[in-house]
Amino acid sequence: MANLANAQGRYDQALDQAQAACDTCRQTGDRWFLAYCLIEMGQAARALADYPAAQRHFEASYDLREQFADLEGMALALSNLGEVALNRQQYATAHDLFAQSATLYRQINDQGGLAAASHGLAKAAVARGEYQTAQQQFSRAIGIAAAIQFTTQLLTILATTGYFLQQIGRIEAALSLLLLVRDHPAANQATKTAVQQQLRQLRTAVSPALFAMTGAPDLAAAVTLAQTELGNPLAAAPDPSAPAPQLPPAPDADLPDPLTERELEVLQLLAQGLTNREIAGRLTVVLGTVKAHNHHIFSKLGASNRVQALARARELGLIS
Repeated sequence: MANLANAQGRYDQALDQAQAACDTCRQTGDRWFLAYCLIEMGQAARALADYPAAQRHFEASYDLREQFADLEGMALALSNLGEVALNRQQYATAHDLFAQSATLYRQINDQGGLAAASHGLAKAAVARGEYQTAQQQFSRAIGIAAAIQFTTQLLTILATTGYFLQQIGRIEAALSLLLLVRDHPAANQATKTAVQQQLRQLRTAVSPALFAMTGAPDLAAAVTLAQTELGNPLAAAPDPSAPAPQLPPAPDADLPDPLTERELEVLQLLAQGLTNREIAGRLTVVLGTVKAHNHHIFSKLGASNRVQALARARELGLIS
């Protein structure tokens, strides 16, 4: 249930479910499975931008798996710690963690894990301005995920690849990949949210005609497109003094305390003009829950009322 809630972007519920699972594991003495539950807790905490808590959970999971000499569990924890390091802009640390994870995944021939670690290495390379390395690692990650038909993972990698292609000036290819991920039912909620935010920004930066002309390819065509673009050399050698292309922003990256997925959902309904009671009916929650979400939204956006909150949300690109 925690895993499902994480995939659907219900991170507060994921924390509750994972905590319940952890409590059960501790009561029964199941330390091996506790390590998996800690991973779910860490992923929910990371999605809620609580990076210190996420790191604690992932490190605790690693320590447990190391005691069992469980290479798969150790590699999984290392990849998740790499993601936290990326969030904290500790790019050298992130690279080292993903590299360690990739080494372990190769030892046990876990192709899905290796794709995830390669994706992490690509993101770390982008952040460090190592564009050719990024191209190679993105290509490797896409190739593995496509070969084992791990569609959800493949879509996440294609989304990040699209963002990277946009940053190096290959706008049309980037737009095609982002549109595919936005519309594909197998993409997880976190990936869709990041893609939707990026598409909102792209819409203001490119001509409306390009948006109208660009269609979303099917998945096989998207893989071919991405691999072709990643195989093409960069137009010019990167300027070492130029800023590196940035990673896809997390939702509300400009906010010190980002909105949760549920708060974003409430915000969209507020923008549609629904009353609190109507929102409660739409979401099948009690009125008090909606009021609590409103309070958190207003606080995070620095607003005192609905009008100010919606204006601030539009400035941040959270709503159109």
